[in-house]
Amino acid sequence: MAKNTKKLTQYYRWQFLRLNEYYQRNYDWFNDYCNNYFKYLPKATEKNKQDFIMQENKRFFEEYGINNIYDYKLENPSEDLVISGEADIAVRKGSLKELFGTNLQENEMITGGYLLERRIIKEKRLDNKSKREVDVVCSLPKYVQLIIDCDAKENEIISGVLKIVKGIKEQRKLLFKIKRPRKIRKNNEGIKDYKRYLKVYELRINKKLPLKQIAKIIYPKSYSNNPSSYEDRIRKVVGRTRQLINGEYRKIIL
Repeated sequence: MAKNTKKLTQYYRWQFLRLNEYYQRNYDWFNDYCNNYFKYLPKATEKNKQDFIMQENKRFFEEYGINNIYDYKLENPSEDLVISGEADIAVRKGSLKELFGTNLQENEMITGGYLLERRIIKEKRLDNKSKREVDVVCSLPKYVQLIIDCDAKENEIISGVLKIVKGIKEQRKLLFKIKRPRKIRKNNEGIKDYKRYLKVYELRINKKLPLKQIAKIIYPKSYSNNPSSYEDRIRKVVGRTRQLINGEYRKIIL
């Protein structure tokens, strides 16, 4: 399988997020509410249900950085899964028109544009004071989520989407009065580390194995040389895995 760093980043962010106890509780509550509460409300319209789902989508995004509500029992929930990361610290979910003002015109048939993740662009620009070329940095939308009225005419929907995309691209010319952002440093952890973290967590938390037994499984050849050292490593891995589960999954960059 070809290495796709963007997909791998999203995959491992999800693997740790779905182990988050609060995410699991929130999902179970949401699922139960949709399956049972609306079932026994004959007066509840489909619009009531959709409004509730939209409100919960927004809440899940704000709390976990995830673009949709996915079942934590699924290892691979969707190709469209996007979990915003460390590079998006200053991004909050808001309308695109609010972010860009009158420079971005949204079509009436397409509303609720949400900025999910930014990308950083670096360019050479002429500084008016020094008359020299300088490096400037701009932060532009990378992923955008739209809510589309399917009752609208197809050509109106397509035209509206194209206007929004064109409006976003035009911001490149307008948004260069921006401070240089904090450099996002990629950590030293890689796929092998994340695989090991997940395996250790499974053995320790789910199967309740002692550190000694886990160390023998993870380090079968070298464990006997220094048992206490490798048990201490397992203890640190469990601690690091908890950090990733409790929010640092958003720092994963592959």
